[in-house]
Amino acid sequence: MRFLLKFSDQMIGLVHTAILVIVLCGWAFPETRPLHQGALFIVGTSWFGLGLFKGIGYCALTDLQRRIKLKLGESLGGPTFIASLFLKAGIEVTPLFVNILAYGFYFVSLGIGIGQWFEVF
Repeated sequence: MRFLLKFSDQMIGLVHTAILVIVLCGWAFPETRPLHQGALFIVGTSWFGLGLFKGIGYCALTDLQRRIKLKLGESLGGPTFIASLFLKAGIEVTPLFVNILAYGFYFVSLGIGIGQWFEVF
């Protein structure tokens, strides 16, 4: 059972990182733009759709990973996945900074994606 939990934790971390990279960079390459749009939709649905019930900015993957880590007797390391990445790099950040960073990059990426959708860029 512990092996499956560890494996699940690693896979969720990998998927989380992939989504993060796709949201940040997927707009740059024509081949990845459909993935970019899908990732933006998934993130937006989680943050602002599920977020209406769980709190704006709610991430289902972070919640799932936190539950798995608790079963393993571990901690996520920060209140969000992005905060935990900063902590792993040895950088302490405030939740406000992480939220501004995450929302800022999300909306910039969304704007670029919408611009590409309507062929502005």
